[in-house]
Amino acid sequence: MKKMIRPMLLAFNCSFFFLILSGSSFAEDLTNKDKSILLKDGGIVITTEDAQLMLDDMNPAQKHSMLNNEEKFKNLLSDALVLKKRAKVALDKGIDKKRLVQWKLKKQQQHLLVNELIDDYKNNIKTPENLEQLAKETYDSSPEAFKIEEEVKVAHILFIVKKDDTEERKQEQLSKAESVLQSIKQGFAFNDAVKVHSEDTGSVPNDGVIDFFTRGKMVPAFEKAAFALEEKDNLSDIVESQFGFHIIKFLDRKEESIKPFEDVKEKLIKIEKDKFVKSKTKHYIESIYIDSSTNIYIPAIKSFFNEARKELPKSNIDLLTK
Repeated sequence: MKKMIRPMLLAFNCSFFFLILSGSSFAEDLTNKDKSILLKDGGIVITTEDAQLMLDDMNPAQKHSMLNNEEKFKNLLSDALVLKKRAKVALDKGIDKKRLVQWKLKKQQQHLLVNELIDDYKNNIKTPENLEQLAKETYDSSPEAFKIEEEVKVAHILFIVKKDDTEERKQEQLSKAESVLQSIKQGFAFNDAVKVHSEDTGSVPNDGVIDFFTRGKMVPAFEKAAFALEEKDNLSDIVESQFGFHIIKFLDRKEESIKPFEDVKEKLIKIEKDKFVKSKTKHYIESIYIDSSTNIYIPAIKSFFNEARKELPKSNIDLLTK
């Protein structure tokens, strides 16, 4: 419950803030001559520089989303102001002077600096000129990864049978399907039969057509019958599935094939580039590690460890020794 209260309070604060901001008592602030100040509460301000830095800290997708929603952007600014106000309260209370808080701030700063170091290194890596060659080698060595599965396109007429239908109802639908199939074989247009008889409301407006699909996309009985058809306009026998009875008409087939290299080249080049950058970055960051120049004072570590243990309740010491 406590975890939920904070976001709720923040959302309330933000909404309330902009409700007040839109009121007439803030008209002077809304026409502020200093265009660099976007929000102000006493001595606390959010400036255009603050706003720009917030945007600069976002990835392209986040930035695009933010700048396409003015209300979302306003909330971002109000959140920043609320954060500054709360931080000022903490500073006024001297929270930042506490030793543990200072250590935590330094630790956060160190993590931030390391992340920025990694980003800076990545941005300055010079990628090799043979990325396209590497991409082609990947393509040639694993053609199965670029396989386009066989697809078929069909049209169908559905006679629905529900799970709780009686056997008599099921036989009625089967007889109807057999009669319609026979009439189609005798010259009744399939498209017209769809309009008159099919109970698949989703495909009826498109003459019963189900566009290209691969294996594994349809229920097994329907899939087996559809892929078994070979010639254009071939009709299946009556096919029973969990939805009822189908008459399937074969329309087209796309044979299994391999995507041309040109279709996947850019994607493969990006993969090779990402692999190269990741490997170089990993090697670089792992090179900054404990090495032969590091002094590890084991006696001092043991002494501190044992002294720290003395401050633990006895029950916790027992747990550590088990």
